[in-house]
Amino acid sequence: MTTGAPRVVLLRHEGEVYTPVMTNGRVLDLADLQALASAPSDRPEIVRRLYLVLLDETELDGGWHYDVAALASGRRLVRIPLALGDSQVPIGELESIVRHPPDAFPGVVGGCLAAVARLAASRLADVAWTGIQDGVLGGLCVELTGEDLEPGQIERVRLGDRGSGHVPGAKVLASWQEPWPDAEDDEDGA
Repeated sequence: MTTGAPRVVLLRHEGEVYTPVMTNGRVLDLADLQALASAPSDRPEIVRRLYLVLLDETELDGGWHYDVAALASGRRLVRIPLALGDSQVPIGELESIVRHPPDAFPGVVGGCLAAVARLAASRLADVAWTGIQDGVLGGLCVELTGEDLEPGQIERVRLGDRGSGHVPGAKVLASWQEPWPDAEDDEDGA
């Protein structure tokens, strides 16, 4: 099915998985993705949020794992970019990160870091939202800026296909949408 609306497509080729954004049978390039990121959302009255597992204690190559327990506990307010796949084009941002104990979520190994993210009010974020709802997108890869892992050292989080997480537990757990708060309510402090 070819449609004029951009959408994320799941493609498999020689054992590799690709999730390009396509429209009219054409894969969009970086300039096209940036243009979609700059274009206003088709649903500007809606705020869309994601609940994510960023890291868990899965043993990685070399026998090491992220030391989630060593991180400060409690909620940390953040502003970390959420990007669409390898494009590094922003589709939103993480707003908070919380450390959870072992067994907090099914499919997560040991303790984990979870986050709430807000998608941007852009056409590219609309495309990503549809990709999540269709089950095409859902895996996460955290990019770190240094050797020691602390939430302040997360440079960016990339949203990709469901199998693209750097650890199997790194994934979108939930998604929801709600109306933007009424601007009049904000004026009187309510």
